[in-house]
Amino acid sequence: PISNKIEELFSVDSSPLSHRVLSPSAGDGTDEITTRKEFSLVYVSSDDNEMEMMDYTRSNWIPVPFDSPDRTNIKQHFRICAQVEMESLGIERRRQEIPSLVIIESATQGILSMGGKDDLLQYGEDVLDHWISQKDLVRTLEE
Repeated sequence: PISNKIEELFSVDSSPLSHRVLSPSAGDGTDEITTRKEFSLVYVSSDDNEMEMMDYTRSNWIPVPFDSPDRTNIKQHFRICAQVEMESLGIERRRQEIPSLVIIESATQGILSMGGKDDLLQYGEDVLDHWISQKDLVRTLEE
C-alpha cells in the first residue's frame, strides 16, 4: 500500500531519501533543534487519538499536534480527511482520500503537487528531484 511506500521512503531509519528530509536533533541540547534539509514531511493525522498518531509518526516527520485547531484547518483547507471525519469537518466531497501527499513550496507556500502520492508511485526514489524541478519551473514562470 501507499502508506508503506511513504514510510519506506520518508522514515529516518531505512530511507534512501532520509538524508534529504528534515531530521530532528538528538535532543541533548548541544545541537540545533533541527537540521535543515531540502524537504520536511508534516504529518496531519486522522488517527482516533494522540497515542495512535504518535505510534504512526516517524522521528523525522513533523506532526501537527493532535488537539491543534491547525489539524482541522488544514484538513478543511485541502479537503483531505478520513471518510469518517467528513461530516464533523463540514466536508461534503473530499478532494483526495487518505493517505495523501500535498507538496508545498516552503518559500512561497505555493502548491507544487496535490498528487504527491501518485508522484511517489511514478518516480519512486527520484520523487524529490521531480518536486525540485516543479519548484524550479514555477519560479522560472513567475520571473
